[in-house]
Amino acid sequence: MMNFIKGAFTIRNFIISVLGGSAMLLLMFIIQLVMRGSWNLLSWDNDLIFPFILGAVLAVSTFEKRFQKK
Repeated sequence: MMNFIKGAFTIRNFIISVLGGSAMLLLMFIIQLVMRGSWNLLSWDNDLIFPFILGAVLAVSTFEKRFQKK
């Protein structure tokens, strides 16, 4: 259990998850821009926590460096 905690809670994984969540939000805004066709109609909804969490999970699962016991 301690190996999991040491491997999961690192600065590297935190940065990866924040960047992944931000990239997912940017993707959502680009899709919204393409569908509506104008920057004036771009909206910031209260439901954006799910895409942020989804992007963070995808980024961490892709780029996570596994903790190896020395």
